[in-house]
Amino acid sequence: MSIIQQGKKLLGGNQGAISFFLGLYNHLPFNNQRKIKGRNNRLDFSRSLLKKNQISISGNDNQIVLGDRCTLRHCSIHITGNGNSLIFGDKVAMISGEIHIEDDGNIINIGSHTSFLGKTHLASIEGTKITIGENCLFSSDVVLRTGDSHSILNQSGQRINPSEDITLANHVWVGNRAILTKGASVAQDSVVATGAILTSAVTEPGVVIGGVPAKVIKQGINWDISRKILSK
Repeated sequence: MSIIQQGKKLLGGNQGAISFFLGLYNHLPFNNQRKIKGRNNRLDFSRSLLKKNQISISGNDNQIVLGDRCTLRHCSIHITGNGNSLIFGDKVAMISGEIHIEDDGNIINIGSHTSFLGKTHLASIEGTKITIGENCLFSSDVVLRTGDSHSILNQSGQRINPSEDITLANHVWVGNRAILTKGASVAQDSVVATGAILTSAVTEPGVVIGGVPAKVIKQGINWDISRKILSK
């Protein structure tokens, strides 16, 4: 039985009492580590469970908001800058996730019922967005980065590598060791195959995307989280 389920049983389903119970658990000194510097930073974890996470914020007017019954275990969240947002929908699960937000005005928005089952690295810089839809599934060692972290210049000294948004629609499955770089997008009901490196937008739904650089390798598919029996 999870901590949330135990709390509901103990407190008889009273939502206010459950939020109070979770708040106490999330703030236990031996549980999560938090280092917050700046003004008007908002952290709302009152309806979710956090266990053994590290959270640091340096800047002003940032927010981390988790929806109802999210679970974060052994994750690290680092925000540096102003006016950034990290938003989770309801029942998002993340294990060993790394989230880095740098500069101002970035948004990472993760839809309800999305699960991160192993180490995942999300990085948003220079006012970009990472948008992940509902009912998505992430394997381990997955990377999403909206920028290159450093400048690439042409011979005139002008920068030529702007950061760009990354977007995943609802019900996308991202396989082990996949990498999605700036400007990548994936349409609904699609699969990003193991080891794929996606650098562009794929607008066709229901496809398998694989290879380096990744492209559509199979069309007309869907996927299910359960392991269905193969027909003979």
